[in-house]
Formats: sequence, structure tokens, C-alpha cells
Amino acid sequence: MVTRKTVLAVALLVAVGIAIPFAVRRAAAAPAPEERHPVIHEAIEQLEHTRDILVHDAARDFKGHRAAAVRHIDQALRELHEALEADRH
Repeated sequence: MVTRKTVLAVALLVAVGIAIPFAVRRAAAAPAPEERHPVIHEAIEQLEHTRDILVHDAARDFKGHRAAAVRHIDQALRELHEALEADRH
């Protein structure tokens, strides 16, 4: 039986595997001088892309684990946006 931790670990590995080419490409181009927190913005972009893949392209729900992974991604996105907002004050 596949555990929830295993599914989440696989989802994270898939997200990282998808994100690496974007990060390498982004690292090659220097961020604009006025851009603050480029790493957080890149993470948001990657998580949104991964979420989109899970929501629209996943073959099935895997007994609720895909939906749980999407909820965790949503929470991570909220935390990153709150981090950016906290830096403005």
C-alpha cells in the first residue's frame, strides 16, 4: 500500500524535476535589478506550473493523494505570498 508520505514525496520529486530546467534557464539570465526576492518569485512560478499539471494533466486522483498534494501546493503558495507581503512592511 502506498502511503500518503510516499505520494507526497513523489509529487515533490516530480515538482523539483519539472522545476530544475526552469531554474537553470532562469539562472542563466540575471534577474532585473529592480526585482526583489527573485528566488521566491521563481518558486511561486514553479509551484503554479506544478499545480496546473496536477490539476489538468494527472490521469487520476490516486485515492485523494493528488488532491491533497494540490492543497499542500496551495498552502505553500499562500505562505510565499505572505512572505513577500511581510517584507513590504
